[in-house]
Amino acid sequence: MPLSVKERRLIFLNLSLILAAAVLRSLLISFSGVAYHGVLSLLYLIIYFEWLFAIRRRFLHKRIRRLLLGAASLMIYWIIIRYIKYEIVPAKAALNRYLWYSYYMPITLIPLQFFLATLYVGKPERSDVSRRWMLLYLPVGLMIGGVLTNDLHQAAFRFPQGFTAWNEIYTHGPLYFAAAGFAVLCMIGCIVTVFRTCIRHHFRRYFLLPVAELGIGAVYFSLYASFPGEKMFFQKGMELPEFTCLALIGFWECLVYWHLIPSNRNHQDFFQASSIHAGLTDDHFLIQMKAPSGIMPAVEEIIASEKGDVLMEDGHTLLKSRFVQGGHFYWMEDMTEQNRLNRELEETGDYLTEEHAILDAETKLEESRKRSAQQSQLYDQIAKSVQAQLDEIGEILDHLPEDEEGFRQGMKVAGILGAYIKRRSNLLLLASDGQEISTDELNISIRESLEYVQLLNIPCHAEIAGGYQLSAGLALLLYEMCEAVIESSLPGVKGLLVTLHVSENGLTFYMEAASPTDQPDIRQFEEAVGRYAGKLQADREDNVLFVTFTMAMEGGGA
Repeated sequence: MPLSVKERRLIFLNLSLILAAAVLRSLLISFSGVAYHGVLSLLYLIIYFEWLFAIRRRFLHKRIRRLLLGAASLMIYWIIIRYIKYEIVPAKAALNRYLWYSYYMPITLIPLQFFLATLYVGKPERSDVSRRWMLLYLPVGLMIGGVLTNDLHQAAFRFPQGFTAWNEIYTHGPLYFAAAGFAVLCMIGCIVTVFRTCIRHHFRRYFLLPVAELGIGAVYFSLYASFPGEKMFFQKGMELPEFTCLALIGFWECLVYWHLIPSNRNHQDFFQASSIHAGLTDDHFLIQMKAPSGIMPAVEEIIASEKGDVLMEDGHTLLKSRFVQGGHFYWMEDMTEQNRLNRELEETGDYLTEEHAILDAETKLEESRKRSAQQSQLYDQIAKSVQAQLDEIGEILDHLPEDEEGFRQGMKVAGILGAYIKRRSNLLLLASDGQEISTDELNISIRESLEYVQLLNIPCHAEIAGGYQLSAGLALLLYEMCEAVIESSLPGVKGLLVTLHVSENGLTFYMEAASPTDQPDIRQFEEAVGRYAGKLQADREDNVLFVTFTMAMEGGGA
């Protein structure tokens, strides 16, 4: 991708600053006593600060951006420390010597930062490298600590004539060569890592420019090391620290130029090649870049889209925008297909609504039919269960005596049968809802039947335990047995007693009839009693009938 006009101007400006610094230093270095480090430092600081701010704006990879920011900060630190050493602190001072030692912090860390950054070249942003590479900070820390404490051991710099002439006569020790060798190894590591990435992605020709740029740096370093005494023309123009930093910046910019790492540049070319309808505006919502096709939105529409999506006049285009650093990014979405789908969904929804209404009506009709069938079945069950009592009432009403006393007696017996029909029907209705029946409800039913028996001047008493829940079938069985005893005992019975006791261990239903006319046939209850694993017994002694029903309780309920 070719360089934009803005990028060309920036490169021309930086090259002009570098050339100006080199020419100025070559001219001023020959004049002793002329302080030129301040002007040179200012020129290099402009370059480093410009690159520092460009890193935050241009590089998209978060980890690469973090490492390059660290390297740029170390470059700025290096220039500032050199300026303080040469222009502010006296040359013979011990502090001047420690400032010199502190050079080796950026000397070792800057190449390491660049090497670690190259490990992410060709990798997506979410990928990570092995944490073991972070162990390289350990030897760097040891070398920096060793150089800073050189006065104690002189393993980096040796001063044959002592500290009085430290800045004039000194030799290099093993720690110095270790630091220099580490920096060289990091640079070689950068070249190897980028080369492997290019080979892996078949970008061999892209590897030439970064390598050529570092090759120039290697030539400079070799010449610099070959002439340690009198400064040559290239040494007069640029010292090793400045040239090293600039060579590394140039190496990284070559990677950007050849697209080996993603960068935030050439937006206009992106818009020209893109098929989306989008654009960039400045802070005042004035369009600076846009796709060649699509609707040109008005400023008011872009401002409104910051608060919510805006539907354009054609009814098929949706305008959206988001704030970005330095302006706003807007884009348009074609809603034609979505509108078509929405219309189809609306039509389908209307159809489903109609279908739902029909199905709902059919469901309600079916429920009504089922409810009617259930009610009819329940009424048939009720009528069948009390058919004997209904027939007996009919027989009584058909043959009522003509005398008043006989008429009253017949109606009282009919009332006893009617009370049973009423209460049994009520219990059957409760049972149809799937509910358990309380002993309190059973107590009301038995007492009402006994109240009608008392109309015949027959003493009756009932003692039913309250507060217990019985299954519907069991409650109906107990009430049916009570009615069977009452009907068989009439008309000669002299007294009736009904009790129900419930405990955790079992249930006992006891009935006693004095001078009963007849004895109920308990065989009709054998099947029902067997379902509850109960025991029903009828005994007659001294003209008193005793009927007892017992059963065990499971879990305290029946």
